[in-house]
Amino acid sequence: MATPYKLDPDHDKKKTIIRELLRSTQIDLLIANDTPEGRSMTVENTIEWMQTSDFFLVDLSYERPSCYYELGYIQSMNKDTLIVARSGEKIHMSLNRNQISFYDNIEDYEEMVRTWISKL
Repeated sequence: MATPYKLDPDHDKKKTIIRELLRSTQIDLLIANDTPEGRSMTVENTIEWMQTSDFFLVDLSYERPSCYYELGYIQSMNKDTLIVARSGEKIHMSLNRNQISFYDNIEDYEEMVRTWISKL
């Protein structure tokens, strides 16, 4: 999960939603700011995380360059990715731009993630 966690006031709600939706699956959730054993997310750790993960959720809200960087790297590996952003968000990419799902509120976000997880 690549998100603008420092800027997004709904980050904790979104994290809780995803954890709840994954509870009945065999899927582990890894969030960059929530790493095991307090491990910091260096560039090397981030790349390792992206290489060993099977699929991703990337939130492009709040125009965070790091989320775009991570998305580009993920896309280069052809990994299954749900790309989301708040409605009205300015998007700074052209590759797979039509695959971005926009949400108006936390309920929309939850439904998009639920639908995506059900297809994994």
